[in-house]
Amino acid sequence: SAFAKFLPHPPGPLVEIGAGGGQLRDWLPAHLSAVTTHTEPSEPLLAALRTRFPDVAAVRADATALPFAPASVS
Repeated sequence: SAFAKFLPHPPGPLVEIGAGGGQLRDWLPAHLSAVTTHTEPSEPLLAALRTRFPDVAAVRADATALPFAPASVS
């Protein structure tokens, strides 16, 4: 996968910042999408993401105020 060279080894929980309507999720291999939380500040885009991927882990959050403990995600 093209993502492999950018991931920590072994990959742990991942966060996508600014997920939009879920374009990245189309490219994620299943083993990565299973451990990815997508963040998006726009409620309409977050709703679109959840509509396209009903089981997605997604939260409304701004990039400057992510709801994760330091060093808990990649």
